[in-house]
Amino acid sequence: ESAKIKEIEDMHVKVMAKYDKLRQLVAERNLAIAAKVRLIDDIPTRTELIQYERRFVELYQQVALKLGENKKYFETYNTLEDTYKFMEKEVNLINSISENFDAAMQSKASKEQFLKQFEGIIKGVEDSLQRQQATLEGKTVRLESLTANHQNLVDEQRRYFKAVKDFQEECNKNERYSQKLAQLGGPLEG
Repeated sequence: ESAKIKEIEDMHVKVMAKYDKLRQLVAERNLAIAAKVRLIDDIPTRTELIQYERRFVELYQQVALKLGENKKYFETYNTLEDTYKFMEKEVNLINSISENFDAAMQSKASKEQFLKQFEGIIKGVEDSLQRQQATLEGKTVRLESLTANHQNLVDEQRRYFKAVKDFQEECNKNERYSQKLAQLGGPLEG
């Protein structure tokens, strides 16, 4: 009987060793599976990618809107700054003329010198006016070009939406015809 108990104990030890070994293998396999699951979870699904894309589009639109606002503010500031500089120059010019007029009219030589300086001032103002007009013409041409380009893009978008609508209508027709064909007895075999 003690031999039988010894045999049972040996068998029990072997079974427990085998059990422990199998538990170890299962634990290692579970760790490997958990690592693979984490890797799979790290890859975004199609739905998540679509959500990311939508969010990026929203953010891009917000940034573009803010950029447009900032550009308008900078353009307004620059325009007002240029206007201020021109007005300041005009005030200084008028003050200079007013201060020097009486002294310049005292003698013929000073009168001629005053007129030459005045002619130089007039030429400078005319040059400045021509530069500003050239800048205005350039910006006008650019605006017309951008307006035409925008109109072309709007027309292209309309054509695209019309094509999509027509395609959808044709798909709907195809679906209805397929359903009718299925009701009449299935697809035709050729």
